[in-house]
Amino acid sequence: MIHIRILVPVTTNAIRQESDLAHLDQPGVRYSIAFIDTGPTSIESRFDEVFALPGMVALALEAEADGVDAVVIDCMGDPGLAALREAVSLPVIGVAQTAMATISSLAHSFGIVSVAASTGPIFRDLVAIYGMERHYVGARAIDIPVVDLKSHNDDVKEALAENAITLVRDHGAEAVILGCTGFFGCAAYIRERLGALDYRVPVIDPLPFATLMAAALVRHGISHSRISYPANPRIKPVKGYALPG
Repeated sequence: MIHIRILVPVTTNAIRQESDLAHLDQPGVRYSIAFIDTGPTSIESRFDEVFALPGMVALALEAEADGVDAVVIDCMGDPGLAALREAVSLPVIGVAQTAMATISSLAHSFGIVSVAASTGPIFRDLVAIYGMERHYVGARAIDIPVVDLKSHNDDVKEALAENAITLVRDHGAEAVILGCTGFFGCAAYIRERLGALDYRVPVIDPLPFATLMAAALVRHGISHSRISYPANPRIKPVKGYALPG
């Protein structure tokens, strides 16, 4: 049985709960979930992101010590992806990287629908790092805070659909990525709304795709390159942090 742990880079379960894991069901795969102990309640900016990173490294080290087979970073900013890969040997999957790589194989261009305009610079950074500039047409925001997503589910779906339509109709997007893992489960409705306007384009819900990638890598015995992500020998102390391992 493959064990995948979902690492949530926030301190609250407002956007991710154990019950969500049932919707990620794959044969031969089980899931667990872990939250950081200290850090932001949501990530909507680079400022938020930086406070999550020490906790994310600690969670990755704990997962490896627990015998977990792979971890998935549950945030479209992929916070700490490179650092976590240096810290552990098990596969570390970034949902944004996986979504962009997948969508670029299915369409010539894509746009992202996110929670807040403040996430736009994060996506521009990731697009550049992942070599996706020629595919990316931009991002649009629904302006509903991450912590309020579950309590405004119908409003969220409608706002996502309207912004996805705008990306396709007005900005040349040939595919759409949901720009927050808090939008988990909304992709089918957005595809339906786009299809009703004869826009037959892929819409990627990033978390499920990332878990599929994680399981595939484990099954094939593949993890990240140690040339790209050198192992951290951790021979020096890090003042103020009690890292496991």
